Amino acid sequence: MKSKIDTADEDENFVKLGLNITGCSDNEFRSARGNLTCGQALLCAYEWYGSAIVRGCNKSVRQNIVNALNRSSERIYNEEEFLARYGHNITGMFLLYCRFMKTTECSDEDFIPRLTESGICYTFNSGQKSPALRAIFEGPDFGLNILLDVQTNESTVADFSHGLKVIVHDQDTFVNRHIGFNIPPGFHATVAVKLRKHIRLPKPYKTNCQQANLPGIGTYTKDGCITQCLANATLARCGCRIIGLQDQSDAPLCSMQDANCVYQSEIDVGEVNLSACSCSNACTELEYETRVSYSKFPDNSIIDILHHTFGKKESSSYMRDNYVFLQVGFQHLAYEKREDVPSYKLESLLGEFGGNMGLFLGCSLLTLCEFLDFVWAAVLSRMRRRSVEISSTEY
Repeated sequence: MKSKIDTADEDENFVKLGLNITGCSDNEFRSARGNLTCGQALLCAYEWYGSAIVRGCNKSVRQNIVNALNRSSERIYNEEEFLARYGHNITGMFLLYCRFMKTTECSDEDFIPRLTESGICYTFNSGQKSPALRAIFEGPDFGLNILLDVQTNESTVADFSHGLKVIVHDQDTFVNRHIGFNIPPGFHATVAVKLRKHIRLPKPYKTNCQQANLPGIGTYTKDGCITQCLANATLARCGCRIIGLQDQSDAPLCSMQDANCVYQSEIDVGEVNLSACSCSNACTELEYETRVSYSKFPDNSIIDILHHTFGKKESSSYMRDNYVFLQVGFQHLAYEKREDVPSYKLESLLGEFGGNMGLFLGCSLLTLCEFLDFVWAAVLSRMRRRSVEISSTEY
């Protein structure tokens, strides 16, 4: 998961994007950014570490650019369109090898793009374009095996490191970009996956689980519910939607000028109103636990094979700085099931009640029946005696 931004584009190229970056040609903006290109000016103004990334960017220049852009009545650009056109393409990252279950070949068309706040993610085996693939043997060799080029030289801004973030998840569910594991370039990663199924109880039990579809997200998860709650709060507060949610597609996308408002919405939801979201755990949820091992890649023999057999022109240093070989498979074909059950069912409660009565009162259900029978017999005897007395009086 990476963000690719080419800061070498000149102003006329930004105008050609058709992404509502009309502020690039504005005279006030030109004066504020000085010798910086439009892309460099945007990085300087809205990237946390812009002054370290962009030469000529300092606190004064940054503030001048922000002031010039904030006076514009239009949002700067549409990030979804920008990422869709100029973000990392799986085709460029795709290399020679992709297999599932050793025999099924896969290609870049089997990876579905998904826009997120961190860039473009590509999902394999989503089940959207074709039926979902199933592993019938355990072990990473019988799962997904793929060789990728990370293209570290094309990333201007990364999340503190280069490489890939891999998240194993169920189909048609929210993908939490904060979980998963990282794979650095120049490594062979072997991933063993263990499946765990959670079954929880709804009201009135303490787990208070939910199981409803989330519009624009898919199957209910707690993370997806919180994200939707945050999106609704952002839409109400800032009048724009966060990237990646389809159910609010009629609203304008939040841009760089909305960054402070969006950040404040996150603070409010996270610290104040999270309980108002009513986001509990899902009643039925699949969890994929991963165990990852790493080794250096490629070795000298693989480099020779790539050069002479497959005609790759990149140097050995480039391969070790950019290539990633990923293997993902099930550790076991069995899965672990964790099911919540009531501590006391009705029959347990009645048994507990009867046992306590027998212990503390010296009675049981049979004794209670005998007592009721005695009361009934006493009442009948009393009624018969009363009837005999009335008859004797009449004579």
